[in-house]
Amino acid sequence: MLNQDAELESFKREIDLRQLAVSLGYEIDRRESWRGSTVLRRGADKIAVKRSGHGHYVFFSVRDDGDHGTVIDFLQRRQHLSLGTVRQILRPWLGRPSAPSQFPKLEPASPDRMRVESAYRRMPNAQRFPYLEHQRCVPAAMLLSPRFAGRMRIDSLGNTVFPHCDAAGLCGYEIKEPWIHRLCRRGPKGFVVLACPAGRPASGLGRKCH
Repeated sequence: MLNQDAELESFKREIDLRQLAVSLGYEIDRRESWRGSTVLRRGADKIAVKRSGHGHYVFFSVRDDGDHGTVIDFLQRRQHLSLGTVRQILRPWLGRPSAPSQFPKLEPASPDRMRVESAYRRMPNAQRFPYLEHQRCVPAAMLLSPRFAGRMRIDSLGNTVFPHCDAAGLCGYEIKEPWIHRLCRRGPKGFVVLACPAGRPASGLGRKCH
């Protein structure tokens, strides 16, 4: 029989928050998910699930900066439950086998990586990119094609933001405008990968970040 603190730790470490979310009606957004991070949606609610450096499954909302935490916080905030009720719901989940084909393994991420991804995912997708269209002369029709959908973001100042990825997923992002070039990175050097047609390696479509 686990004591109370050990039980809470088991909930956070052993229960795949993605599997629990799907049981509550959430669906995986495969286009926005990448290695090290799974995005799920239910109605207007959109969350990203990662694994912390402590091995806990954690989430954050892309809509609300204050909505984040472990599987316990996820249930309490969405179903307005007491901790005692949450314990009762989660106990049957302990020892339940995961579904590896549906949920790829999440490797633990550092706090810095988690902060970078949280900031990047809260930047909105945009329909127009003034810097790329007017300064770099990239046709708007190309930027709006399905190949590039969701691959770039716009920050609060209207700057174009490119994601930097490595083998573990998002490791930073680059902000570009005519007079601005700022790099936010919390990991090793990565690549900017905007699209990857079938049969071609991603490295042929990206740019290495230094």
